[in-house]
Amino acid sequence: MGNFKPAHQLERPAFAGSLISIDDRNPPFKDLTGKRVWFYMGIDLASECFTTFVYGKTKEGIITEFYRQMVRNYTEWGVNIPDGLECESSLNSSFTDSFLQEGYMFNNVRIEANNARGKKIERYFGALRYEVEKKREGWLARPSAKSESNQVGAKDVPMLPYDQIVDECINDIFEWNNTPHSQDVSVTRWEYFLEKQHP
Repeated sequence: MGNFKPAHQLERPAFAGSLISIDDRNPPFKDLTGKRVWFYMGIDLASECFTTFVYGKTKEGIITEFYRQMVRNYTEWGVNIPDGLECESSLNSSFTDSFLQEGYMFNNVRIEANNARGKKIERYFGALRYEVEKKREGWLARPSAKSESNQVGAKDVPMLPYDQIVDECINDIFEWNNTPHSQDVSVTRWEYFLEKQHP
């Protein structure tokens, strides 16, 4: 697809709450059974703040729990559900005739089919992987990473208890959210999210 689809860059939203990008991921760590944890996460694109996440041992039911958690979080923080949503079709397609219709839960919905580059969250997953998670024990390199520093080394990578992986991944999200915003270093991503909500 990369040979035939032109690259494009969408304008970054100025206000938090304008657009949330969501997707699933497996943090690069294996548990003691050799499996990886499933996370489903959402990032507010203006603030670069991960506002919603859920996790589990499988993808089963994770998407429904994600939307429930989003409503809980935004209600607790006293902010509105984001105006727009960008997501992939695989887990979300069953909701296109219900709450993912435009004007229901979100005013604007963009669902991408088989196009990882079409969701901005993928870039933030890469940054989370190489800027935060890479520092931790048990980090798994990609087998075909372009950068030599991200390639598989000679030593064995330890497997970790499931609960330890989850706890450390949640701490990584909190660390990410409390680091300076890339465009306005005077505030953290979390502060930007709370202080610069769309009026």
